[in-house]
Amino acid sequence: MKKLVISLISLCTLGCDKDTQENILGDPTSIDIVTGMHIRSSRNSAPILLGNPNSNNKDNFIAFPNPPIGTLYISATSKISNVWIIPSMAKKSFQEIGFSEILTSDIYTENEIDSRSELRFPDQNATEIALPLERLKVGYYKVFIKKNDTLYWDNIYVSDGSIGIEKLIDSWK
Repeated sequence: MKKLVISLISLCTLGCDKDTQENILGDPTSIDIVTGMHIRSSRNSAPILLGNPNSNNKDNFIAFPNPPIGTLYISATSKISNVWIIPSMAKKSFQEIGFSEILTSDIYTENEIDSRSELRFPDQNATEIALPLERLKVGYYKVFIKKNDTLYWDNIYVSDGSIGIEKLIDSWK
């Protein structure tokens, strides 16, 4: 039986194109993938859509700038109690998924988020927050907030300034 499973996985790996493999082996609700994001330079700037964001923000907060270099600011419509930053990886599959229909505030548990987080900012009790991100490596992350006992999240790309914004945009085309 073990050989059969290994053979099937090998066959799929060798015989399928990359997008087919990801659709067969991937999960669009996985907590550690980023399928797109909104980038913006400031709170009031119009966001630029990249990919198909697997976020559950519902206009409850704005994370800016995205991509941040050093500090991420969060502005919310009501007080945020906790913030978590989880490392993720970009996945260009699932671009046709209606994430607003499948991602709900209770799809992930607070314990799951906390156990996977690289940075935690508990007991915030504020609507405007500045988060130091200097300890994070360049890459994709999910930003989770807890507000009124409900979880919301959005996707960011942490930069060190070495990649231009045009290159980031082109990478999602």
